[in-house]
Amino acid sequence: MGASTGIKRNEDGTVILITGAAGHIGKRLAQRCLNNGIDFTGIDCVESREIPEERFVRMDVRDPSMARLIEERRIDAIIHLAFCTKIRVDEKTCLLYTSPSPRDRTR
Repeated sequence: MGASTGIKRNEDGTVILITGAAGHIGKRLAQRCLNNGIDFTGIDCVESREIPEERFVRMDVRDPSMARLIEERRIDAIIHLAFCTKIRVDEKTCLLYTSPSPRDRTR
């Protein structure tokens, strides 16, 4: 007998939002949801080729339109796996920034 995965089919109509869906753990969770017939939407600020287009939205979790996405897709639960991969410090102000600079985007 195998160990329980803790993931159950959402026969009650529950829809899950997976943030960080293009990351290592997010991709694995999304694939498990697909394999088990669990309804979900995955979001990430980078593209994902492993999640079907109809289930993926390229979006930053800090985007204010995320509230609209949650409402439109009737999201019931969020599994938050998103995180910042680049944190910068402004040397003049000592403030932390999580958005990449234009210079970072070209690399």
